[in-house]
Amino acid sequence: MNIARSTDYEVVEKRLAKFLRAQTSVFQFCEELKQWCAASIEGDYDQANYEVAKHIAKDVAAFEVAFDAFEVEFWNYVEDVDRTRSRVDRMVSQAGMADHKEYFFGKIEACTARLSDVFAEVNAAELDWPFLDELEKSLEGLYDVTEDLIDIDPSRLENSLIAELLAMVPMQRVAPLEVIATPSSIRRKATTRVSSRVDDAHIEQAMLALREIVGDTCEELNRSNCDPRIRKSFGKCLDEISKARELFSPISFGIYVSVANSFKDIATEEFSAFLGRQVVATLLQCDIFLRNFDAWTEYSRGDLGSATDDSAAALRDFRAMIDEPLFEEDVRTAVELLLEDRRDFGARGKIDHSIFQSISNTISEVCRQGLRLASTARRSFSSLIGDTIWDAGKAGVGLLAVGWIIQHKDALLLLASQYQFLSWIKPVVEFFITGHGA
Repeated sequence: MNIARSTDYEVVEKRLAKFLRAQTSVFQFCEELKQWCAASIEGDYDQANYEVAKHIAKDVAAFEVAFDAFEVEFWNYVEDVDRTRSRVDRMVSQAGMADHKEYFFGKIEACTARLSDVFAEVNAAELDWPFLDELEKSLEGLYDVTEDLIDIDPSRLENSLIAELLAMVPMQRVAPLEVIATPSSIRRKATTRVSSRVDDAHIEQAMLALREIVGDTCEELNRSNCDPRIRKSFGKCLDEISKARELFSPISFGIYVSVANSFKDIATEEFSAFLGRQVVATLLQCDIFLRNFDAWTEYSRGDLGSATDDSAAALRDFRAMIDEPLFEEDVRTAVELLLEDRRDFGARGKIDHSIFQSISNTISEVCRQGLRLASTARRSFSSLIGDTIWDAGKAGVGLLAVGWIIQHKDALLLLASQYQFLSWIKPVVEFFITGHGA
């Protein structure tokens, strides 16, 4: 390897290690902040805490989502995944920026600004929240090390095996289950998917009106002698649209509406003229409502181009693999809901796609964490795992990810061989079971 390039890699390794430590610290404090907000909303503290917590819980979740998106795009730029480098360079040129550094600096500044707003709001309310000062310090540290990381010149880096594998791991895409790594586990991502093109006040009015319309249609269907599956599909739509604004998922709602739409022809043929028109009108209003959400539009584009096999077996196999400390309970709950949807609705394209994309999202994050550990490890994984047997405190998320991949290697390789959608898993798993003496 060229000496200059070798030196660059050593510099990047050191900067990456600092970045991961700083990121872990920030996300750990963010988790404490979210728990404090949840307790405030539940009424554990006074009214002032309650009012502020309602506003900033969304800002913290938005920061995590924005930072995760920044990080993925940056490393895809470095490794030129899916021609990311040419795409970003084109945007840089069109926006009149100097180079990729200015583009990514803007991204990280936008991320940190979200948390800066949190600090300002808490201070303005004169609330003495614990750990907030530490979070602010750790955020400043993260900004500094990220600046150092962005400063690297991708053209001087020579691909290694780990870099090639990272390029094979697909980005997480919009799906019912998207995940994020904490210092010691994988949990469900608190997304901002509920954001829409319409302002909050109007979208809440639309939700309230649509909830009433779907509820009326469900009542009429329950009084009819229609196929129980039709009643159940509309019941799912009503359950989702009846959730609180911050818990509502346009992706889940869109899937349920799509399933209900598949019964539209039956409704017009077999129901009374009145009920048939009501069902069609309700579904039309649901479709119009969904157009306001970019998340649903993005998801639908991916779904239409995705050919997948029956997902029931893949989902059952995957569910059996996640009863591990690596995964938090919310991940298992999300998979249980997908299993329930699969049983209820049978072979529906959007259900199948949502299942495969959710499985891929989860495994891709685990693989990324394992490969990041591999990029800084100086010993075989068998040696590192042996250490954690004696000292469980050493088992961070990267090491737990590696242990999970090795423990479930046979099941993962089977998924990769059976489903083209998950074929990318094979070379990553083979690296862990052969490349580092696992």
